[in-house]
Amino acid sequence: MDIFASEPGTVNVIGDQKVLPGRIRIANPAFPSGSNVPLLVAGIDYNQATNQQFQSTLDGSVFIYVFGDRMGDIVVQGVAFKALCTGGGKSGIEELFEFYGSNRASVRAEPVIVEAAGTEVRGFLTAIKVRDNILAEDPGSPMSNFSLFISSLPKRESA
Repeated sequence: MDIFASEPGTVNVIGDQKVLPGRIRIANPAFPSGSNVPLLVAGIDYNQATNQQFQSTLDGSVFIYVFGDRMGDIVVQGVAFKALCTGGGKSGIEELFEFYGSNRASVRAEPVIVEAAGTEVRGFLTAIKVRDNILAEDPGSPMSNFSLFISSLPKRESA
């Protein structure tokens, strides 16, 4: 199998199904993936924080008042390709825009589930950002970077 694509902007999929511990999965709904979709998820950022206030006193004591947890932020980053090396099908950007269009918070009441390294986090898809990689030596822009922004719900600890 030739792993080097013969046309700029195309991608080839190697069929080895070994998975790293940091596997990222977007479920409910399923994110476009597999050997027939020209999208590659390259990373995830996750930020979760408490909602608190600190009070300093004149004698040097510090009190903390905790008001629960804040909404968090998840950013899923990746690369969308122009096409697969086998040809046919939708571009990665088309797949991405369809996913965002049908699952953004303004049209979907249920949260999206993001799974990273076996941990599930629920949230609402709130924004998308796409940036073309336009280079002087390759103005055809064969691929684009993307980010999906998800506002995550705080996890409820079971008592």
